[in-house]
Amino acid sequence: MTRSSTSIRPPAEPSRARTRAPLRARAPLRARTREGGGDSQEYQAVQTITQTPVTPGLVRGTRTEALEIGFDPSAFMGPRDKPEDDDLGTDAYAVRRPPALDTAAGKRTIAAMTQAASDTASAERRYAAVAIGLHWLIAALIATNIWLAWGFEDLKGLAKFNQMQLHKSVGITVLILSLGRLGWRLTHRPPPLPAHMPRWEKFAAHAVHWGFYVIMVGLPITGWIMVSASPSNIPTLLYQTIPWPHLEFVHALPMGDRKGIDEAMEETHELLGKLTYVLIVLHVAAALKHQFWNKDGLIWRMAPFAALKAKAKLSGES
Repeated sequence: MTRSSTSIRPPAEPSRARTRAPLRARAPLRARTREGGGDSQEYQAVQTITQTPVTPGLVRGTRTEALEIGFDPSAFMGPRDKPEDDDLGTDAYAVRRPPALDTAAGKRTIAAMTQAASDTASAERRYAAVAIGLHWLIAALIATNIWLAWGFEDLKGLAKFNQMQLHKSVGITVLILSLGRLGWRLTHRPPPLPAHMPRWEKFAAHAVHWGFYVIMVGLPITGWIMVSASPSNIPTLLYQTIPWPHLEFVHALPMGDRKGIDEAMEETHELLGKLTYVLIVLHVAAALKHQFWNKDGLIWRMAPFAALKAKAKLSGES
């Protein structure tokens, strides 16, 4: 091959306000010359890469223009059918949008993929550690108090008195923790529900959620009023250590009024207890539905230990 005597002028230095520093190629350049172009044209192609500053924006067009951003796009294009695609003068390396994405079906597919990604992100967002800890602690205490209440009819005398004292102690503990959890809930936004859930299901989830607050606060309050209005005047000693006072505005009423309040609060207390059973069944059923039917992973947002999810995945893959 003969070397051309054509002189090559270095490109003029462009304005600094519109250009960036020269970009050097980091991979071997495979630019070919046109037929009859000689070495000078090959050198000019290299000069375009190593000396010409790159202007901001998307580079489109010929292979030489694409090489200005520092990579060889032919490595990403796959096999080429036409030999002229290797020539510097073709537009084979321009960035093109796949035509399938411009159709109605393609747009629906993109929307569905975006929605699925959003639902996955919502499901994987966990509650705060404080909310998770209070949730499981209060749930354990409520289950304990239900078990204690079931045993009242089989006990008598001192054994029944001691179990009643423990029942009241656990109830006051639930009241204090529930007020703390309610304050946390009002000041910290919980993770959003997945967008795929229908409106009625979101309404039911919120209804059950706030229904639990009603029983977590209402049961201890009605029990406290019952003890304060009871004609027996039995004092309350939390965990046989801490004295708990009566509600003075109830305890100071005449005995006839106290009896009426005691009977009303006892009925309300039993009604709230039955409501607790309904809420527990709905809550557990919804959790199982999302875990095994919808398979959206919502149950892991309130899991006590994040490692449980990874352990479940490993066991499912083995």
